[in-house]
Amino acid sequence: MDLTGLRERVLPPVVDTAFVAAFTAAAKVDAVLITPERPHWPAGFADLGVSAPHALWARGNTALLVAQPSIAVVGARAATGYGEHVCMDIVGGLVGRGHTIVSGAAYGIDGMAHRAALASDGHTVAYLAGGVDRFYPTGHDALLTRIATNGVVASEMACGSAPTKWRFLMRNRLIAAVARATVITEAGWRSGALNIAAHALGINRPVGAVPGLVTSPASAGCHRLIREYGAQLVTNAEDAAAL
Repeated sequence: MDLTGLRERVLPPVVDTAFVAAFTAAAKVDAVLITPERPHWPAGFADLGVSAPHALWARGNTALLVAQPSIAVVGARAATGYGEHVCMDIVGGLVGRGHTIVSGAAYGIDGMAHRAALASDGHTVAYLAGGVDRFYPTGHDALLTRIATNGVVASEMACGSAPTKWRFLMRNRLIAAVARATVITEAGWRSGALNIAAHALGINRPVGAVPGLVTSPASAGCHRLIREYGAQLVTNAEDAAAL
């Protein structure tokens, strides 16, 4: 693998003007930079070893970055009504049990997880693939604004950074590492949510998956996790909390 080429695709060039621009953009949105020696640095990052981030940019209540117990609730972007309904029920029950909900703010299951947490007066953390000054997806601008006000939005990418395919894959390891467990409520055979599950399993975090109709492509990834990777079958908030 061409690691030099990969680095150029994933990481922005490090130059003095880029630092100035990042901090200027951060100041405009009241974002702060958190490093490992500072308060509110997620201890779970240590389990990533050499893959741990060097710093984290955040907007909102940064104390929630280390709030425990926390659980990641993620899934398909092309979610079905069934998947969103199950997600809403599970998240509501987890919030009632004192859990902080972690997700990636994407369309579909991620967005529903955040909304359900907020609707239940719970705490939620959104990890982005780009800078915290440019909310993505743009259709979730209002949702992410609410999260930044009532929860916290975080990213290892500096302000001004655009989300890219590689940065989404990098972001996934952060979601897996900060949560004590991960629940996949709906996922297709090749869903990006499976990448988060793989990261979680790789650092010995429990993974749960919600079953669906055997004929539903939207649940094929969940069934795959249960059958091939030993994910725990989750049907309600009690099952999820037991992880």
